[in-house]
Amino acid sequence: MERKISFSSLLQVFKKYYLLIAIAVVVSVIGTYLFTTQVIKPMYSASAWAIVKIENKANSNNSSEDIQRLNTYKTIATSTVVLENVKKELHLENRQNLQDQIKVLNDNSSQALQITVEDSDNKEAVAIANSTAESLKKEVKHIWGEDNIQIISPAQLKDSQTPISPNLKVNLFLAVIVGLIMSLIIIFSLEMIQSPLRTDEDFEAVTPIPVVGHIIKFQKNSKRDNNRKLITRHVARSSLYKQAAEGFRVFCANLLFISQKNNLQVFTFTSVRSGEGKSTSIANTAAFLGLKGFKVLVIDADLRLPKQHGIWNVPNVSGLTDMLGRAVSYEKCVARTSEENVAFIPSGILARDPSDLLTEHKIQDIFRWAKERYDFVLVDTPPAFISDTVFCAKESDGTIIVVESGKTTKQNFVKTLSNLSAVDISVYGILQNKVKMKGQSSYYM
Repeated sequence: MERKISFSSLLQVFKKYYLLIAIAVVVSVIGTYLFTTQVIKPMYSASAWAIVKIENKANSNNSSEDIQRLNTYKTIATSTVVLENVKKELHLENRQNLQDQIKVLNDNSSQALQITVEDSDNKEAVAIANSTAESLKKEVKHIWGEDNIQIISPAQLKDSQTPISPNLKVNLFLAVIVGLIMSLIIIFSLEMIQSPLRTDEDFEAVTPIPVVGHIIKFQKNSKRDNNRKLITRHVARSSLYKQAAEGFRVFCANLLFISQKNNLQVFTFTSVRSGEGKSTSIANTAAFLGLKGFKVLVIDADLRLPKQHGIWNVPNVSGLTDMLGRAVSYEKCVARTSEENVAFIPSGILARDPSDLLTEHKIQDIFRWAKERYDFVLVDTPPAFISDTVFCAKESDGTIIVVESGKTTKQNFVKTLSNLSAVDISVYGILQNKVKMKGQSSYYM
């Protein structure tokens, strides 16, 4: 699906990372300024101008001969014999790259030669340019016996006060561009890897697992208000509850489709981190499946921080820990709920080390028993990074991951999927929870 990037979303990203952008630009500019002024040696340029006098000959009117002569003079200007004279005159015998410092230019339409020298010392650049012009004049006279080169404009120190490189203004401008580019790369990396998952497109970018439900945030303080966590009891309370109820109906329909298509009964619900609303989502899913006439069993397998008994208002006296650690009747551990067709097995009294109770054989036996009596078995487990979850998920028919919208990062989500995949746990869907509303009738996408 093609994702449209609006101006408002770009503005939000800018507001979120404006400090990062500013820091990147400032650091780039300061670094460039220091490198340009303190590290790079400034280069100066000096130019001497000479004119070649071409004598008119009665037997020759071919300008190509004049051009050929000018080109010859240009070659001689950087020849070894000329440069040796320059080195001797200026005491530059140890200078190895003198030829690379000198450029001789000529416009084909004129008889002028421009001898330009670049050097880190402006005085030396002026001296080399003038010495090269004088040495060229002497060498031409020595070879042809002609004094036809006249120096019309010697290099002047006053014209070589400003360095030609580095260009501080250009470098600072480029530093701003580089700072912006680097900040954009960092922002892109953060948004792609560490940014929170908010939309279906965010999930599609990192996994082929489908988002099978969207539940809006319908409670202001979900941690304290257990009485309002079951939506079926409060559908008429507000529009938020009505919209959340519709979200659970859609999710239940998708869960039913997954169940029938893949012949699944036992679903493990887990999350990337704690506090994503997993337990509340399981309870409401069970309630809405019960309203459809399905017999549902909720098992609180979070033996470290159980929450289901608080939602169902059932004493956490006997439950899963008894079924795992004692020879008790499973039926005696099943509690009735106020919701139609929904039964519940609490976690039971917490053990010192829950992982010792969770064995493959015991979990298989409990799930087998539950499948014979219920249409759906919904298992509430800890976040996926807890080892207890693996025991339950491996023996269940399928796993659903509950993700809090705008909180769970892509990086942590992908890591969780990778860990589950490493132990061959099949994830059939993603339930996006606590979705922020854009309007009164639609969730924010």
